[in-house]
Amino acid sequence: MLSLLSYPPILRGLAVLLVASATFPVAGVWVVRLNLLPYRFMLMHGALLGGAMGLALGLAPLPSVLLVNLLLVLVADYLSNHHRLDAGLSTIVLMVASLGGAMAIISAAGVPAQDAMGLLWGSLFAVSPAETAATAVFCAALIVYARAASAPIAAVIFDRDVAFTSGVNDAAVMRSLMIITGLTVAFAMRIVGALLLDALLLIPVLIASLGVHSLAQLYRRSALIGLGVGIAGFVIALAVDLPVGAAAALTGAVILGIALLVRHNRRRKEPRT
Repeated sequence: MLSLLSYPPILRGLAVLLVASATFPVAGVWVVRLNLLPYRFMLMHGALLGGAMGLALGLAPLPSVLLVNLLLVLVADYLSNHHRLDAGLSTIVLMVASLGGAMAIISAAGVPAQDAMGLLWGSLFAVSPAETAATAVFCAALIVYARAASAPIAAVIFDRDVAFTSGVNDAAVMRSLMIITGLTVAFAMRIVGALLLDALLLIPVLIASLGVHSLAQLYRRSALIGLGVGIAGFVIALAVDLPVGAAAALTGAVILGIALLVRHNRRRKEPRT
């Protein structure tokens, strides 16, 4: 198996996966703690739309996915804050429109089925050197922002009203977090696919959430678990010839299931008061 690492696409894919799997859970913490799951579904379908546009135009899918997700976040934010539309309803409308647009483009442009399915499970070993560099730069920027804005982010996660009365511009912080999450989903789609991006974004956070007592601890454990899930998914994918996204998702789901069972058994054994 180690001999496969001599091939540049596989080695490049491993490098991208290691960086992403240790970084993307940071954005996943925001999604879980701020209940941004409706935005996550909207962004997943936006990734499909952007990927379909890229394939139809014969371009690399990543730039179009980044653009579409950025626009979706800005439109959703505009509808919620300027027209007072319910955030859940606006994201549902945008999600359905994105999915319909993606299917229409794939059908009208005659996108090959294999390329279309690649949007769902990712193309890690097809990541170009430019996409590798872009992913590394984005991950570094995400970490820098998370550290630089740790105090206002923590305040918003604790309570938006309390953050506002404490002088935090909660609307600006939320907008920034949603934009970064949208970009994270775009990069994750390229690596593990739109349907399996939760393997890097959410599953590590859910596992880490079972035994942490602070936000800083949740960040650290989520990143470590994400890295472990990414490495395990990569090894399993090469060993049994599976897409890396599928292997990582299955690995994360098994670990999460075991963690839930362990917690359940511990609670059953605790003496009742």
